[in-house]
Amino acid sequence: HLAHLPAALQLLCALMHQPRRAKLAACTGSTLLSRSADALQHAPRFEIKPQEVASAEPTTTSLLQPFGSNETAAAPQGSSGQSTSGSKAVGTRANRVVEAGRIRLSEYELVRELLFVMQNIDGAHVRWNEAAEGFRVCSNAALPAGLQQMAGRLSELGWLFRQVNAYVHDPREGSSTRTAGLVPQSLCHALQVELAEWFQLISVLEAQRQSELTLLQLLVWSLQPMCRFITLVQLVRGCAHLKGGALTVGLSRFEKHGDPQVSRLVNHLLKQACVPLYEILERWLLHGELQDPFDEFFIEQKPASLDRLWDERYFLREPMLPCFVNQELAQQVLLVGKTINFIRLACNDAGWMVSGAKVSISSEEGQLHASVYLAAEIANKHMLKQLMGCFELKQHCANIKHYMLLGKGDFVQYLVEHLAPKLSRPINELHRHQMLSLLESAVRSCASDGSDTDHLLQHLDVKLRDLPGSTGWDAFSLDYRAGPPISAIFSSTAMAQYREVFCFLWRLKRVEHYLTAIWRKHGTAARLAQAQRADLLMHRCHCLRNEMIHFVCNLQYYLMFEVLECSWHEMMEQMASASDLDSLISAHNSFLEAVIQKALLGSENAEVSKCLKALFETVLQFCKAQDVLYMHVLEQKAASRQQAAAAAANTSKGRWGCSGMAAAARLTAAAALPVKPHFREQLLLYATQYRRQFTTLFQQVTSHASLDLAFLSFRLDFNLYYESLALLEQPTLVGDS
Repeated sequence: HLAHLPAALQLLCALMHQPRRAKLAACTGSTLLSRSADALQHAPRFEIKPQEVASAEPTTTSLLQPFGSNETAAAPQGSSGQSTSGSKAVGTRANRVVEAGRIRLSEYELVRELLFVMQNIDGAHVRWNEAAEGFRVCSNAALPAGLQQMAGRLSELGWLFRQVNAYVHDPREGSSTRTAGLVPQSLCHALQVELAEWFQLISVLEAQRQSELTLLQLLVWSLQPMCRFITLVQLVRGCAHLKGGALTVGLSRFEKHGDPQVSRLVNHLLKQACVPLYEILERWLLHGELQDPFDEFFIEQKPASLDRLWDERYFLREPMLPCFVNQELAQQVLLVGKTINFIRLACNDAGWMVSGAKVSISSEEGQLHASVYLAAEIANKHMLKQLMGCFELKQHCANIKHYMLLGKGDFVQYLVEHLAPKLSRPINELHRHQMLSLLESAVRSCASDGSDTDHLLQHLDVKLRDLPGSTGWDAFSLDYRAGPPISAIFSSTAMAQYREVFCFLWRLKRVEHYLTAIWRKHGTAARLAQAQRADLLMHRCHCLRNEMIHFVCNLQYYLMFEVLECSWHEMMEQMASASDLDSLISAHNSFLEAVIQKALLGSENAEVSKCLKALFETVLQFCKAQDVLYMHVLEQKAASRQQAAAAAANTSKGRWGCSGMAAAARLTAAAALPVKPHFREQLLLYATQYRRQFTTLFQQVTSHASLDLAFLSFRLDFNLYYESLALLEQPTLVGDS
């Protein structure tokens, strides 16, 4: 702007010497009065009361009349209100005229005073008034009415300059809420450049004052700087309480202005304020380093463990989003830095960084977007390569499926058979090292050739839940421990859900194990009971047990194939097409949510889950009661064998077979009796409970809104038996013989 000052000065001087000055003054006055009142609503007006004007009649030569040399002018004071020693306002063209104790200022001296005011320096007669918060003429000075209006306009520049200068040099005075920061400092530097240009203009005006500079010329000269200062004060007042990205957003609002000059000024200041943010952004995108000492960047770092690095260390600070970054781009910027830190810290690749030769950060909006997305692509590709290659993510997923979700049948069978005797004990009699020993035996006995069992056993673990009064079946659970970076996917929350699914499948496997054991005993007991009168009861028990086996097997098939296997294939497809770690976590979480929901373990299926647990408990009670019945049959058979042996011994001695065998006679009488009534009552009770609970469960499954349970209901009732069966008041388990 200063390059055109000499030409503008010559033009204005030519205009000032034209005969029609009144027209120019009127034009200038109309321009000043047409300014927006809102822009100057905080600017103090230069007020001089009428009674302060001298009572002497003004003459046409009063402004040019020489002052007497008998009085020296007071030195101008600085912004603090104290006089500057050694300076005098004695001139050859302007001297003081004292009338009635008041000093009449000449135009020449008034211009000099106003030049001081424009720099926020108190003059000899125009000083800053703290009470009025503006510049005021001292009470011992008088001005004509014509000069009062122009002096008031020009004193506004001093007030505007004071506001901007206070923001730049003294934040406590300019804004009590502004805090330190790189972005405010950068803005202050840009404002300081603007003030330096203003000082250069003041020096030009001071040089012009020594030759010929009238108050009207000074008013015309100050018109454009007045507009710039108004804009700067609006920026300072509107953004004084902001910092960081929020400060750039506040500046960008002022950029949307109809005046091109104002828009260019604000755009220049905005670019200067954004420089620190671009530097922080470049370090974050290329090196993953967050150098933000004043919390101005839109990414926040919090302390978090290495296991929770991805989820809990870095977050978006949305109030600090700068004007050149939208929400979508901010998510990508966050993802790039998180990925770089994840590779360095969790994947132990401390020297990796995004190449600056491939990615260059620019203030151009289109290039910035392209650079961010390119950096994200490079970082995500390297991270996926590390997870799938060095850290064998897919192998960990397979281990979870085979062991935590009981997908490996031979392992599950070995584990159940060897743990069953120990798990039947109370929980306080179990020891974790014994469980670990059996787990290791199960893994090694079922391991295929070439499999790394030692690596697997480092991750597989046993967890005994603290459930007072329960048995080992309820407390036992497998666990899988995976360290960084795999723990970002298999988090503690995810492993808790896996344990919940395992406990449900383990309970179902327990029921299947009990039913299978009872089926084996039934084969022996049925042959032994052929000679007993309990043969009809054994047949009815066999029928009811077959119904239970049908239910358990079909439920297990539904869970293992319709739920786990189908959801597993979907997760593998999503992981294969994943582009970043968030996609992998999302695919895994979707798999867990699908398993929880389809396996009836979610909160929306609480009633169905409760009914299933009650049904499992009834089946277990029925198995225990039937086991007691089989033991009774075996005791009867043992008594019969004892009687036959005693009779054979007596016969060989020439005596009657039952001679002297009172105990054998009692056993013979007991063997001929039917099953005791309490066995019938127990079996009747469990049969009634099972039929009632199964009917309730089948109705809930059939009427469930989920289509996934439609296949389960079809398999449970493929011949429409349960649909047409009426629940009888007396079950048909036991009939009169």
